[in-house]
Amino acid sequence: VLNGKMASGVLIFEAGIYVVAFIYMKLAGLKPPKSSVWLSLAVIAMNLPFILYSPTGARVIYFMFLFFLNSFHIYTLLGLRSESMVCDVINTAAPWPLVNMGKYFIALSESFKRKKGKTIGAGICGLILSLVAVSVIGGLLIEADQAFAEITMILKGTSLDEIKIHILYFIFGVPFSIIAYGMLMSGRLGHGTKPVKYKEKEQTKILPFAFAYTFFIPVFILYLIYILSQGAYLFSVFSSLLPYGFSYSGYARRGFFELCAIVTINASMLVLLNTFVKEDKGTSFRKFTNVFLCLISELLIATAIAKMVMYVDFYGLSVKRFYTTLFMATLAVVFFIILLSGFVKKINLVKILALFLTTVIILSSYVDVDKLTAWYNLKAYTEERIEEFDMDMFMNMSDSATPYIIDYFKSKGSATNEDYLNIENRYHRAKNNVKSLTGFNFSSLEALKATEAYCLE
Repeated sequence: VLNGKMASGVLIFEAGIYVVAFIYMKLAGLKPPKSSVWLSLAVIAMNLPFILYSPTGARVIYFMFLFFLNSFHIYTLLGLRSESMVCDVINTAAPWPLVNMGKYFIALSESFKRKKGKTIGAGICGLILSLVAVSVIGGLLIEADQAFAEITMILKGTSLDEIKIHILYFIFGVPFSIIAYGMLMSGRLGHGTKPVKYKEKEQTKILPFAFAYTFFIPVFILYLIYILSQGAYLFSVFSSLLPYGFSYSGYARRGFFELCAIVTINASMLVLLNTFVKEDKGTSFRKFTNVFLCLISELLIATAIAKMVMYVDFYGLSVKRFYTTLFMATLAVVFFIILLSGFVKKINLVKILALFLTTVIILSSYVDVDKLTAWYNLKAYTEERIEEFDMDMFMNMSDSATPYIIDYFKSKGSATNEDYLNIENRYHRAKNNVKSLTGFNFSSLEALKATEAYCLE
Protein backbone atom coordinates (compact mmCIF):
# COMPACT_ATOMS: atom_id res chain seq x y z
CA VAL A 1 0.00 0.00 0.00
CA LEU A 2 2.73 2.49 0.98
CA ASN A 3 5.08 1.58 -1.87
CA GLY A 4 2.27 1.57 -4.46
CA LYS A 5 0.77 4.94 -3.47
CA MET A 6 -2.60 3.36 -2.70
CA ALA A 7 -3.31 1.77 -6.08
CA SER A 8 -3.40 -1.96 -6.95
CA GLY A 9 -1.34 -2.60 -3.79
CA VAL A 10 -4.53 -1.93 -1.77
CA LEU A 11 -6.31 -4.85 -3.47
CA ILE A 12 -3.35 -7.16 -2.78
CA PHE A 13 -3.31 -6.00 0.84
CA GLU A 14 -7.07 -6.51 1.20
CA ALA A 15 -6.86 -9.98 -0.34
CA GLY A 16 -4.17 -10.89 2.20
CA ILE A 17 -6.33 -9.69 5.10
CA TYR A 18 -9.36 -11.73 4.09
CA VAL A 19 -7.49 -14.89 3.10
CA VAL A 20 -5.91 -14.98 6.57
CA ALA A 21 -9.19 -14.07 8.30
CA PHE A 22 -11.25 -16.76 6.53
CA ILE A 23 -8.59 -19.44 7.07
CA TYR A 24 -8.48 -18.56 10.77
CA MET A 25 -12.29 -18.63 11.02
CA LYS A 26 -12.45 -22.01 9.25
CA LEU A 27 -9.85 -23.52 11.58
CA ALA A 28 -11.73 -22.08 14.57
CA GLY A 29 -15.09 -23.41 13.31
CA LEU A 30 -16.65 -19.95 13.03
CA LYS A 31 -19.35 -19.32 10.41
CA PRO A 32 -20.05 -15.76 9.23
CA PRO A 33 -23.61 -14.53 9.96
CA LYS A 34 -25.95 -13.73 7.07
CA SER A 35 -26.00 -10.08 8.13
CA SER A 36 -22.39 -9.74 6.94
CA VAL A 37 -23.36 -10.10 3.24
CA TRP A 38 -24.13 -6.40 2.74
CA LEU A 39 -20.92 -5.38 4.46
CA SER A 40 -19.01 -7.79 2.22
CA LEU A 41 -20.47 -6.07 -0.85
CA ALA A 42 -19.58 -2.66 0.61
CA VAL A 43 -15.96 -3.75 1.16
CA ILE A 44 -15.71 -5.05 -2.43
CA ALA A 45 -17.27 -1.84 -3.80
CA MET A 46 -14.87 0.29 -1.76
CA ASN A 47 -11.83 -1.58 -3.10
CA LEU A 48 -12.44 -1.12 -6.84
CA PRO A 49 -11.73 2.65 -7.14
CA PHE A 50 -8.14 2.08 -5.98
CA ILE A 51 -7.38 0.31 -9.27
CA LEU A 52 -9.65 2.39 -11.53
CA TYR A 53 -7.89 5.73 -11.31
CA SER A 54 -4.81 7.45 -9.95
CA PRO A 55 -4.73 8.54 -6.30
CA THR A 56 -5.69 12.10 -5.32
CA GLY A 57 -5.25 13.87 -2.00
CA ALA A 58 -8.58 12.47 -0.80
CA ARG A 59 -7.42 8.88 -1.42
CA VAL A 60 -5.99 8.79 2.14
CA ILE A 61 -9.45 9.48 3.60
CA TYR A 62 -11.03 6.74 1.48
CA PHE A 63 -8.31 4.31 2.56
CA MET A 64 -8.87 5.17 6.23
CA PHE A 65 -12.61 4.56 5.78
CA LEU A 66 -11.87 1.26 4.02
CA PHE A 67 -9.61 0.31 6.91
CA PHE A 68 -12.41 1.02 9.40
CA LEU A 69 -14.88 -0.86 7.18
CA ASN A 70 -12.51 -3.87 7.21
CA SER A 71 -12.43 -3.81 10.98
CA PHE A 72 -16.22 -3.49 11.31
CA HIS A 73 -16.72 -6.22 8.69
CA ILE A 74 -14.44 -8.69 10.50
CA TYR A 75 -16.13 -7.72 13.78
CA THR A 76 -19.42 -8.75 12.15
CA LEU A 77 -17.97 -11.92 10.57
CA LEU A 78 -16.80 -13.08 14.00
CA GLY A 79 -20.33 -12.69 15.39
CA LEU A 80 -19.47 -9.96 17.90
CA ARG A 81 -22.25 -7.49 17.03
CA SER A 82 -24.35 -6.29 19.98
CA GLU A 83 -27.81 -4.73 20.11
CA SER A 84 -26.34 -1.23 19.82
CA MET A 85 -24.80 -0.18 16.51
CA VAL A 86 -23.25 2.90 18.14
CA CYS A 87 -21.36 0.74 20.65
CA ASP A 88 -20.24 -1.61 17.88
CA VAL A 89 -18.88 1.29 15.84
CA ILE A 90 -17.03 2.72 18.86
CA ASN A 91 -15.63 -0.71 19.75
CA THR A 92 -14.45 -1.28 16.20
CA ALA A 93 -12.76 2.12 15.91
CA ALA A 94 -10.42 1.83 18.88
CA PRO A 95 -11.03 -0.33 21.99
CA TRP A 96 -11.43 -3.73 20.33
CA PRO A 97 -8.23 -3.64 18.21
CA LEU A 98 -6.05 -1.96 20.86
CA VAL A 99 -7.26 -3.74 24.00
CA ASN A 100 -6.63 -7.16 22.44
CA MET A 101 -3.08 -6.49 21.19
CA GLY A 102 -1.68 -8.57 24.05
CA LYS A 103 -3.30 -11.75 22.74
CA TYR A 104 -0.65 -11.94 20.01
CA PHE A 105 2.12 -12.25 22.60
CA ILE A 106 0.07 -14.73 24.65
CA ALA A 107 -0.35 -16.94 21.57
CA LEU A 108 3.33 -16.54 20.69
CA SER A 109 4.39 -17.52 24.22
CA GLU A 110 2.11 -20.57 24.21
CA SER A 111 3.38 -21.69 20.79
CA PHE A 112 7.02 -21.62 21.94
CA LYS A 113 6.14 -23.95 24.82
CA ARG A 114 5.19 -26.66 22.34
CA LYS A 115 7.79 -28.81 20.58
CA LYS A 116 7.05 -27.49 17.08
CA GLY A 117 7.07 -23.93 18.41
CA LYS A 118 10.49 -24.43 20.01
CA THR A 119 11.84 -25.72 16.69
CA ILE A 120 10.46 -22.72 14.77
CA GLY A 121 11.72 -20.32 17.44
CA ALA A 122 15.19 -21.83 17.33
CA GLY A 123 15.19 -21.57 13.53
CA ILE A 124 14.21 -17.87 13.64
CA CYS A 125 16.90 -17.10 16.23
CA GLY A 126 19.48 -18.96 14.13
CA LEU A 127 18.49 -16.96 11.03
CA ILE A 128 18.75 -13.61 12.85
CA LEU A 129 22.18 -14.46 14.30
CA SER A 130 23.28 -15.72 10.88
CA LEU A 131 22.32 -12.39 9.26
CA VAL A 132 24.44 -10.57 11.84
CA ALA A 133 27.40 -12.89 11.20
CA VAL A 134 27.05 -12.63 7.39
CA SER A 135 26.94 -8.82 7.61
CA VAL A 136 30.15 -8.66 9.67
CA ILE A 137 32.04 -11.29 7.65
CA GLY A 138 30.81 -9.84 4.33
CA GLY A 139 32.07 -6.39 5.29
CA LEU A 140 35.50 -7.78 6.12
CA LEU A 141 35.65 -9.75 2.83
CA ILE A 142 34.76 -6.63 0.82
CA GLU A 143 37.67 -4.80 2.43
CA ALA A 144 40.02 -7.74 1.91
CA ASP A 145 39.32 -8.63 -1.75
CA GLN A 146 38.68 -6.25 -4.70
CA ALA A 147 37.01 -8.90 -6.94
CA PHE A 148 34.48 -9.74 -4.21
CA ALA A 149 33.89 -6.02 -3.64
CA GLU A 150 33.03 -5.51 -7.33
CA ILE A 151 30.52 -8.39 -7.27
CA THR A 152 28.76 -6.91 -4.24
CA MET A 153 28.63 -3.47 -5.91
CA ILE A 154 26.82 -5.00 -8.93
CA LEU A 155 24.32 -6.73 -6.63
CA LYS A 156 23.83 -3.64 -4.52
CA GLY A 157 22.35 -1.68 -7.40
CA THR A 158 19.85 -4.40 -8.30
CA SER A 159 18.31 -7.08 -6.13
CA LEU A 160 19.78 -6.13 -2.74
CA ASP A 161 18.21 -2.67 -2.76
CA GLU A 162 14.84 -4.20 -3.66
CA ILE A 163 15.20 -6.77 -0.86
CA LYS A 164 15.99 -4.01 1.63
CA ILE A 165 12.80 -2.15 0.65
CA HIS A 166 10.66 -5.26 1.16
CA ILE A 167 12.33 -5.98 4.51
CA LEU A 168 11.56 -2.41 5.58
CA TYR A 169 7.88 -2.75 4.63
CA PHE A 170 7.74 -6.13 6.35
CA ILE A 171 8.95 -4.43 9.55
CA PHE A 172 6.22 -1.79 9.12
CA GLY A 173 3.72 -4.64 8.86
CA VAL A 174 4.63 -6.20 12.22
CA PRO A 175 2.60 -3.75 14.40
CA PHE A 176 -0.40 -4.25 12.10
CA SER A 177 -0.06 -8.04 12.33
CA ILE A 178 -0.03 -7.81 16.14
CA ILE A 179 -3.29 -5.81 16.13
CA ALA A 180 -4.92 -7.98 13.43
CA TYR A 181 -4.14 -11.26 15.20
CA GLY A 182 -5.42 -9.86 18.49
CA MET A 183 -8.70 -8.96 16.75
CA LEU A 184 -9.10 -12.47 15.30
CA MET A 185 -8.19 -14.29 18.51
CA SER A 186 -10.43 -12.10 20.67
CA GLY A 187 -13.27 -12.69 18.19
CA ARG A 188 -12.80 -16.45 18.45
CA LEU A 189 -12.98 -16.15 22.25
CA GLY A 190 -15.95 -13.74 22.13
CA HIS A 191 -14.13 -10.77 23.68
CA GLY A 192 -15.25 -8.09 21.28
CA THR A 193 -17.91 -6.10 23.12
CA LYS A 194 -16.50 -5.51 26.59
CA PRO A 195 -14.78 -2.09 26.31
CA VAL A 196 -18.04 -0.20 25.55
CA LYS A 197 -21.27 -1.55 26.96
CA TYR A 198 -24.76 -0.91 25.68
CA LYS A 199 -27.07 1.30 27.72
CA GLU A 200 -30.79 1.74 27.30
CA LYS A 201 -31.76 5.03 25.69
CA GLU A 202 -33.44 6.36 28.80
CA GLN A 203 -30.39 5.65 30.97
CA THR A 204 -28.43 8.38 29.20
CA LYS A 205 -31.07 11.04 29.89
CA ILE A 206 -29.69 12.59 33.05
CA LEU A 207 -30.53 16.31 32.63
CA PRO A 208 -33.92 17.73 33.73
CA PHE A 209 -35.96 19.34 30.98
CA ALA A 210 -35.70 22.74 32.66
CA PHE A 211 -32.10 22.69 31.40
CA ALA A 212 -33.40 22.66 27.81
CA TYR A 213 -35.44 25.85 28.34
CA THR A 214 -32.61 27.81 29.95
CA PHE A 215 -30.05 26.59 27.38
CA PHE A 216 -31.92 26.78 24.07
CA ILE A 217 -34.12 29.91 24.42
CA PRO A 218 -31.08 32.26 24.47
CA VAL A 219 -29.73 30.33 21.46
CA PHE A 220 -33.00 30.93 19.56
CA ILE A 221 -32.85 34.65 20.31
CA LEU A 222 -29.20 34.86 19.21
CA TYR A 223 -29.92 33.10 15.91
CA LEU A 224 -32.87 35.39 15.15
CA ILE A 225 -30.79 38.52 15.84
CA TYR A 226 -27.95 37.11 13.73
CA ILE A 227 -30.20 36.36 10.75
CA LEU A 228 -31.89 39.77 10.91
CA SER A 229 -28.61 41.67 11.21
CA GLN A 230 -26.68 39.65 8.63
CA GLY A 231 -29.52 38.77 6.26
CA ALA A 232 -28.27 40.89 3.36
CA TYR A 233 -24.77 39.43 3.61
CA LEU A 234 -25.90 35.83 4.04
CA PHE A 235 -28.51 35.66 1.32
CA SER A 236 -27.28 38.12 -1.33
CA VAL A 237 -25.65 35.19 -3.06
CA PHE A 238 -29.02 33.87 -4.23
CA SER A 239 -29.34 36.97 -6.41
CA SER A 240 -25.69 36.63 -7.58
CA LEU A 241 -24.70 39.82 -5.74
CA LEU A 242 -21.25 40.12 -4.21
CA PRO A 243 -21.13 42.15 -0.94
CA TYR A 244 -18.97 45.27 -0.99
CA GLY A 245 -15.32 44.66 -0.11
CA PHE A 246 -15.38 40.91 -0.86
CA SER A 247 -13.64 38.94 -3.59
CA TYR A 248 -15.28 35.76 -4.91
CA SER A 249 -12.68 33.60 -3.17
CA GLY A 250 -12.96 35.43 0.16
CA TYR A 251 -16.77 35.39 0.04
CA ALA A 252 -16.93 31.64 -0.67
CA ARG A 253 -14.27 30.71 1.91
CA ARG A 254 -15.88 32.78 4.63
CA GLY A 255 -19.23 31.16 3.92
CA PHE A 256 -17.73 27.70 4.21
CA PHE A 257 -16.00 28.30 7.54
CA GLU A 258 -19.14 29.90 8.95
CA LEU A 259 -21.01 26.80 7.85
CA CYS A 260 -18.53 24.45 9.54
CA ALA A 261 -18.64 26.30 12.85
CA ILE A 262 -22.40 26.82 13.01
CA VAL A 263 -23.35 23.36 11.77
CA THR A 264 -20.94 21.68 14.19
CA ILE A 265 -22.47 23.62 17.09
CA ASN A 266 -26.00 22.82 15.90
CA ALA A 267 -25.22 19.12 15.58
CA SER A 268 -23.69 19.09 19.07
CA MET A 269 -26.77 20.79 20.52
CA LEU A 270 -29.05 18.26 18.84
CA VAL A 271 -27.03 15.41 20.37
CA LEU A 272 -27.18 17.11 23.76
CA LEU A 273 -30.95 17.58 23.58
CA ASN A 274 -31.88 14.13 22.28
CA THR A 275 -29.36 12.05 24.22
CA PHE A 276 -28.96 13.66 27.65
CA VAL A 277 -32.13 15.70 28.32
CA LYS A 278 -35.13 13.92 29.85
CA GLU A 279 -38.43 13.62 27.97
CA ASP A 280 -40.85 16.56 28.15
CA LYS A 281 -44.42 15.59 28.90
CA GLY A 282 -47.21 17.76 27.59
CA THR A 283 -44.97 20.15 25.61
CA SER A 284 -43.61 20.29 22.07
CA PHE A 285 -40.47 22.23 22.97
CA ARG A 286 -38.16 19.33 22.06
CA LYS A 287 -39.73 18.92 18.62
CA PHE A 288 -39.68 22.69 18.04
CA THR A 289 -35.98 22.85 18.97
CA ASN A 290 -35.10 19.99 16.59
CA VAL A 291 -37.05 21.61 13.75
CA PHE A 292 -35.59 25.08 14.40
CA LEU A 293 -31.96 23.94 14.50
CA CYS A 294 -32.36 21.73 11.43
CA LEU A 295 -34.03 24.48 9.38
CA ILE A 296 -31.40 27.06 10.40
CA SER A 297 -28.68 24.60 9.38
CA GLU A 298 -30.36 23.86 6.04
CA LEU A 299 -30.66 27.57 5.30
CA LEU A 300 -26.99 28.23 6.02
CA ILE A 301 -25.90 25.18 4.02
CA ALA A 302 -27.96 26.32 1.02
CA THR A 303 -26.34 29.77 1.25
CA ALA A 304 -22.83 28.31 1.42
CA ILE A 305 -23.46 25.98 -1.55
CA ALA A 306 -24.74 28.95 -3.58
CA LYS A 307 -21.53 30.82 -2.71
CA MET A 308 -19.42 27.90 -3.84
CA VAL A 309 -21.33 27.64 -7.14
CA MET A 310 -20.66 31.35 -7.71
CA TYR A 311 -16.97 30.78 -6.97
CA VAL A 312 -16.70 27.80 -9.36
CA ASP A 313 -18.47 29.72 -12.13
CA PHE A 314 -15.89 32.49 -11.84
CA TYR A 315 -12.64 30.61 -11.08
CA GLY A 316 -13.31 27.05 -12.22
CA LEU A 317 -13.42 23.73 -10.41
CA SER A 318 -10.73 22.26 -8.14
CA VAL A 319 -10.42 19.11 -6.05
CA LYS A 320 -10.98 21.05 -2.81
CA ARG A 321 -14.01 22.87 -4.21
CA PHE A 322 -15.55 19.58 -5.32
CA TYR A 323 -15.16 17.93 -1.90
CA THR A 324 -16.29 21.09 -0.11
CA THR A 325 -19.53 21.10 -2.11
CA LEU A 326 -20.00 17.36 -1.56
CA PHE A 327 -19.47 17.82 2.19
CA MET A 328 -22.08 20.60 2.36
CA ALA A 329 -24.63 18.67 0.30
CA THR A 330 -24.12 15.61 2.52
CA LEU A 331 -24.70 17.72 5.64
CA ALA A 332 -27.92 19.06 4.11
CA VAL A 333 -29.29 15.51 3.70
CA VAL A 334 -28.14 14.55 7.22
CA PHE A 335 -30.10 17.42 8.77
CA PHE A 336 -33.12 16.57 6.62
CA ILE A 337 -33.05 12.98 7.92
CA ILE A 338 -32.80 14.28 11.51
CA LEU A 339 -35.72 16.62 10.83
CA LEU A 340 -37.78 13.78 9.34
CA SER A 341 -37.07 11.51 12.32
CA GLY A 342 -38.87 13.99 14.58
CA PHE A 343 -42.14 13.35 12.72
CA VAL A 344 -41.78 9.69 11.73
CA LYS A 345 -41.27 7.64 14.88
CA LYS A 346 -40.39 4.38 13.11
CA ILE A 347 -37.17 5.81 11.63
CA ASN A 348 -34.02 4.23 13.08
CA LEU A 349 -31.88 7.37 12.90
CA VAL A 350 -28.50 5.75 13.62
CA LYS A 351 -28.88 3.00 11.01
CA ILE A 352 -30.23 5.32 8.32
CA LEU A 353 -27.43 7.86 8.86
CA ALA A 354 -24.80 5.10 8.87
CA LEU A 355 -26.23 3.63 5.64
CA PHE A 356 -26.48 7.04 3.98
CA LEU A 357 -22.96 8.18 4.90
CA THR A 358 -21.47 4.84 3.85
CA THR A 359 -23.27 5.09 0.51
CA VAL A 360 -22.04 8.65 -0.05
CA ILE A 361 -18.43 7.68 0.74
CA ILE A 362 -18.52 4.61 -1.54
CA LEU A 363 -20.21 6.41 -4.46
CA SER A 364 -17.95 9.48 -4.19
CA SER A 365 -14.88 7.21 -4.22
CA TYR A 366 -15.85 6.27 -7.81
CA VAL A 367 -15.64 9.91 -8.93
CA ASP A 368 -12.28 10.57 -10.56
CA VAL A 369 -12.05 14.14 -9.25
CA ASP A 370 -8.79 15.01 -11.01
CA LYS A 371 -10.25 13.93 -14.35
CA LEU A 372 -13.55 15.72 -13.68
CA THR A 373 -11.72 18.91 -12.67
CA ALA A 374 -9.47 18.88 -15.75
CA TRP A 375 -12.43 18.18 -18.08
CA TYR A 376 -14.62 20.93 -16.56
CA ASN A 377 -11.91 23.60 -16.54
CA LEU A 378 -10.74 22.86 -20.08
CA LYS A 379 -14.34 23.04 -21.32
CA ALA A 380 -15.01 26.27 -19.40
CA TYR A 381 -11.73 27.77 -20.68
CA THR A 382 -12.42 26.93 -24.34
CA GLU A 383 -15.95 28.38 -23.95
CA GLU A 384 -14.39 31.51 -22.33
CA ARG A 385 -16.39 31.12 -19.12
CA ILE A 386 -13.18 31.26 -17.05
CA GLU A 387 -10.19 33.47 -17.82
CA GLU A 388 -7.34 30.95 -17.59
CA PHE A 389 -6.51 27.25 -17.46
CA ASP A 390 -4.51 26.92 -14.22
CA MET A 391 -1.55 24.81 -15.38
CA ASP A 392 0.26 25.05 -12.03
CA MET A 393 -2.66 23.28 -10.36
CA PHE A 394 -3.03 20.64 -13.06
CA MET A 395 0.66 19.77 -13.30
CA ASN A 396 0.46 18.68 -9.63
CA MET A 397 -2.50 16.39 -10.34
CA SER A 398 -2.43 12.65 -10.88
CA ASP A 399 -2.26 10.69 -14.15
CA SER A 400 -6.03 11.09 -14.53
CA ALA A 401 -5.57 14.71 -15.66
CA THR A 402 -2.89 13.92 -18.27
CA PRO A 403 -5.17 13.48 -21.37
CA TYR A 404 -6.80 16.89 -20.75
CA ILE A 405 -3.45 18.60 -20.18
CA ILE A 406 -2.37 17.23 -23.57
CA ASP A 407 -5.64 18.52 -25.10
CA TYR A 408 -4.83 21.96 -23.66
CA PHE A 409 -1.35 21.92 -25.21
CA LYS A 410 -2.89 20.95 -28.55
CA SER A 411 -5.42 23.81 -28.30
CA LYS A 412 -2.56 26.29 -27.93
CA GLY A 413 -1.32 25.35 -31.42
CA SER A 414 2.34 25.12 -30.37
CA ALA A 415 3.95 23.67 -27.27
CA THR A 416 7.00 25.12 -25.49
CA ASN A 417 10.04 23.15 -24.37
CA GLU A 418 8.68 23.31 -20.84
CA ASP A 419 5.41 21.76 -22.06
CA TYR A 420 7.29 18.87 -23.68
CA LEU A 421 9.32 18.38 -20.50
CA ASN A 422 6.12 18.22 -18.42
CA ILE A 423 4.65 15.62 -20.77
CA GLU A 424 7.87 13.61 -20.68
CA ASN A 425 7.80 13.59 -16.87
CA ARG A 426 4.18 12.45 -16.91
CA TYR A 427 5.06 9.75 -19.43
CA HIS A 428 7.76 8.29 -17.15
CA ARG A 429 5.51 8.49 -14.08
CA ALA A 430 2.64 6.73 -15.84
CA LYS A 431 5.01 4.09 -17.23
CA ASN A 432 6.42 3.35 -13.75
CA ASN A 433 2.89 3.01 -12.33
CA VAL A 434 1.74 0.68 -15.12
CA LYS A 435 4.81 -1.56 -14.72
CA SER A 436 4.46 -1.69 -10.92
CA LEU A 437 2.66 -4.59 -9.25
CA THR A 438 1.37 -2.38 -6.43
CA GLY A 439 1.07 0.96 -8.26
CA PHE A 440 -0.98 -0.07 -11.32
CA ASN A 441 -4.27 1.68 -12.11
CA PHE A 442 -6.23 2.17 -15.33
CA SER A 443 -5.86 5.97 -15.33
CA SER A 444 -2.08 5.55 -15.50
CA LEU A 445 -2.55 3.16 -18.44
CA GLU A 446 -4.74 5.74 -20.20
CA ALA A 447 -2.17 8.48 -19.46
CA LEU A 448 0.65 6.31 -20.83
CA LYS A 449 -1.21 5.76 -24.12
CA ALA A 450 -2.06 9.48 -24.38
CA THR A 451 1.52 10.64 -23.78
CA GLU A 452 2.93 8.06 -26.23
CA ALA A 453 0.48 9.21 -28.94
CA TYR A 454 1.33 12.88 -28.27
CA CYS A 455 5.07 12.25 -28.50
CA LEU A 456 4.61 10.33 -31.78
CA GLU A 457 2.70 13.27 -33.24
